[in-house]
This record gives sequence, structure tokens and C-alpha cells, in this order.
Amino acid sequence: MSTNRAEQECLPPLASALQACVDSLTFDAQGHPTGISKTVAAINCQETLLFRFPRSNSDWNRD
Repeated sequence: MSTNRAEQECLPPLASALQACVDSLTFDAQGHPTGISKTVAAINCQETLLFRFPRSNSDWNRD
């Protein structure tokens, strides 16, 4: 799988995962704001996703 194809297939699910993560940190289960800013939540979520799916994963380099 080429890098471009891998990115095209992975970016939408990763974007959805990032948005879900940000939403879960900025709003509680009833939809009320938690007081955590979207910026702080996004940074936290990006770090979490990068930790779970590191760029060095050999699958990204397969053709």
C-alpha cells in the first residue's frame, strides 16, 4: 500500500477519533461543558493518538 493511499484510508477515521476524543474531554455525558478548552483537549488527544499509532509503525511503509 502506498503512503498516499494509506493516508487517504486512515485520515478520515483518525479525524473522527480526534473529534470524538476532543468532544469527550470538552463535554460531559449530558452535553455540558467541562471547562477544558478545545485547544488543550486537542493537544491531549493528538498526543494520545500518536502514542497509540506511532509514525514508525512499519505498516505505513508497505507498498
